[in-house]
Amino acid sequence: MALTDNAVNGRSVKEAYGKGKLTLTAACEVGDLLTKAGALADGNSGANKADWVALDKALSGVEIEVAKIAVIGGLTGATLGDLAYLSDTAGGYSATAGTKEQVVGQALSATDILVQPQWTVMTGDASSVAQVRFVDVQLTNANLLALLGTDIVLVAAPGAGKAIVVHGIYMYFDVTTTAYTIGTATLQINYASDGADIAQITEAGFLDTATDAGRWYLLGGAIATPVITVPVANVGVVMRALTADMTGGNAANTLSVRTFYSVVDTAAFS
Repeated sequence: MALTDNAVNGRSVKEAYGKGKLTLTAACEVGDLLTKAGALADGNSGANKADWVALDKALSGVEIEVAKIAVIGGLTGATLGDLAYLSDTAGGYSATAGTKEQVVGQALSATDILVQPQWTVMTGDASSVAQVRFVDVQLTNANLLALLGTDIVLVAAPGAGKAIVVHGIYMYFDVTTTAYTIGTATLQINYASDGADIAQITEAGFLDTATDAGRWYLLGGAIATPVITVPVANVGVVMRALTADMTGGNAANTLSVRTFYSVVDTAAFS
């Protein structure tokens, strides 16, 4: 089952933090998601992103108590860890993204979600950047020794009319006894299907050193010389080797890769 909202008299507030007062411009139910102006938030427009959670049921024009963070009960069908999105239905929650995507919380159980909408921003909101997401992939020793011929997918293709923009990559090398000899291998992060290069990870003192270590690769550049990458529509992001494979290693070695990214439009948007 998937998370299902229960808006009319079905939700309850179990905990709330960061409370304030807000005058409504529309009637609301307990647990409804509200804009900073007091309207019902919805995913149909970037102008209506969620900022508050209603702690009371009231009519338009009434001042009610709201919160930045709340545990809302009364939903059904969720699984621990499921994301909750702002629904296209005003004020509501959804198991899938609305027209303009905003993650507003995460399931604590089948019926309860931790709601914290100020942690996220809405894709398409002209006043903000696209939502930053991350995905984790762990490469085994076998993966690391075969990157020349076998791409490892770090981020799946986003779908038609969309492209992935990578903001940064965190890697942790867990090494047992023996590191790698890099030689002429060039390890890169690329768009799949031989798309543009995004980052290179062959510096000395990381994968060629028998010490557990992490690395943060922040993509960008100086103001006068920004790093320019052309996003490729509906293509995933992969790790691969060029020229040659690394050698050496140990069967127990792993490389954990966390990729921070956004999904953007590949056509005109407003």
